[in-house]
Amino acid sequence: MTESAENEMNDFRNLTVWRKSRLLILELFNMTNDFNGLSKEIRSACVAITTHIALAFSHKNDTEKAKHLQIAIELAHKLEKCLQLGWNCDRFTSHSYVQVTQDVKEIKALLESEI
Repeated sequence: MTESAENEMNDFRNLTVWRKSRLLILELFNMTNDFNGLSKEIRSACVAITTHIALAFSHKNDTEKAKHLQIAIELAHKLEKCLQLGWNCDRFTSHSYVQVTQDVKEIKALLESEI
């Protein structure tokens, strides 16, 4: 890999939205450590968000970039719905639920500003 290609691939790591998404992964993995089923959906969605952010910024083509950012937004919506279900099933404390849902909303807004 050339140095310029490597620098391009590293660009996404400097994005606030990617860093916040990465922190959300760590927080949600800790929160969902003790329950099954839904935790797989939550974990999958939050990991896929950061993956699609990275993929978006690996493309020079604006159409491909926008496609991956849109997928990340859709995954954030899915994550919100899964978190709501977890809340409805009394899987989260009030504080943790409020915090992560605010984080997801902020990430969605940042993603939408990138399109």
